Amino acid sequence: MLQPTPEQLQLLSRKERVLFKLGDVFARRFKPIGMVWNRTFMYALLWVGCCRRFHVHGTEHVRVLKRTDSVLMVCNHRTFFDFFAICYAIFSRGRGWWRVFFPVRKRFFYDQVLGGFVNMLMGGMAMFPPIMRSREQIAFNDYSIRRTVEELAVPNTLIGIHPEGTRNKTEDPFTFLRLHAGAGRIALAAENAVIQPIFVLGLSSKMRSEIYKNWFTPKAWPVHVWFGEPVDLRDLREKEDSPQVHMEATRRIMDHVEALAQQHKALVLSGEIPMPPTSPAQTRKQPKPGHLST
Repeated sequence: MLQPTPEQLQLLSRKERVLFKLGDVFARRFKPIGMVWNRTFMYALLWVGCCRRFHVHGTEHVRVLKRTDSVLMVCNHRTFFDFFAICYAIFSRGRGWWRVFFPVRKRFFYDQVLGGFVNMLMGGMAMFPPIMRSREQIAFNDYSIRRTVEELAVPNTLIGIHPEGTRNKTEDPFTFLRLHAGAGRIALAAENAVIQPIFVLGLSSKMRSEIYKNWFTPKAWPVHVWFGEPVDLRDLREKEDSPQVHMEATRRIMDHVEALAQQHKALVLSGEIPMPPTSPAQTRKQPKPGHLST
């Protein structure tokens, strides 16, 4: 697999280099262990946290996935557990043995020893490769993007990305934060990958709270995962490669995610399904299930 240049590695602190190399070794040599870990321990943990609350829409787009596919999952970002929930939905309704990666901001997972431990425990080092945000380190992202594309060239791979870049903590889950062009760059370069738009709603970032809701109030706190039709970017690949085209691709994919969000919103407004609060502010106030911010 592609390795960073010495110049790129020098952009990282010593601790970040150590944790990066650990993630790289797991990705290249020990990924089967991570696959078993995600399919057993993480699957069991998610079952405890949301098995009674799960509502999955668009399962026809999951059932058609083949062992030879690689899938770029593009999703809105509300909680720490968005992609874990998505993987649970896929594992529950289709083939469960996938190489899984979640490119993640280096903050916490790569600049703290505790972050590396959580990465190992929660996903078998699946939070890889790291994405930098500081101006001094942002040149490393060229490597992370090219490494993500290279991983997508391997069959049987799931990679999840959030074009918003950070969690959307606003009261309105049906609008998105400012988008980043990196998602489009990856999607355009990964020519053989299935580009899968996904919308998730109903989780918080507090595991203990999620487990309580699952076993004591599952109907009041549903978790919805919407899978959309794969996005076709062939016309954009015919254009000259540029940041503008990358952003155009990102917006096209997120338009599909937004369409899924609007389908969900229509059901909420019609009263067919409740919408539990998911922002930190809402969670503290604990309003009644079914509340919809306007």
